Amino acid sequence: MTLDAARLILVRHEEPRIDPGTPASTWTLTEAGRDAARAIGHRLVLYGSRACYTSPEPKAVETASALATALEVPVIPVPAFREHERETVPFLPTPEAFRDRVLEVFARPEEVVFGEETANQATERFAAAIEGVLSDHPEGAVAVVTHGTVMSLFAARHAGLDPAELWD
Repeated sequence: MTLDAARLILVRHEEPRIDPGTPASTWTLTEAGRDAARAIGHRLVLYGSRACYTSPEPKAVETASALATALEVPVIPVPAFREHERETVPFLPTPEAFRDRVLEVFARPEEVVFGEETANQATERFAAAIEGVLSDHPEGAVAVVTHGTVMSLFAARHAGLDPAELWD
């Protein structure tokens, strides 16, 4: 796929309310996260996005809803825009432990080292969904609200960068 970066606006969800007792895929935004999402929405108006797609995870949907309100477009959930699959991974005790595991995903993209899918699988899933969205909107910009790891994997592949540097 040839990526037209001028037409694709990738947005990482805003600050989630971390709850160690529930899966990250169920977390919602903090109040500061909601405020930040509204601010981003107002800045994105300049790009004239014609659609706002999102991961179905609540923190992403909340972020997308704020963007979509500012852009005056609907929110369209797409399951393939979810984070790198790691539902079975328990909450890690420190941010450093989490960071180490994510860096391992980037370092060993062909292996399942953290969660249920490889980095390459996550990237392919995400890229196919991006291709579909862009083909549905041959003109104008589209916004996609997603997550840090999968977005870094995708963007790094298309920009020839190190995903760990983007993620950091």
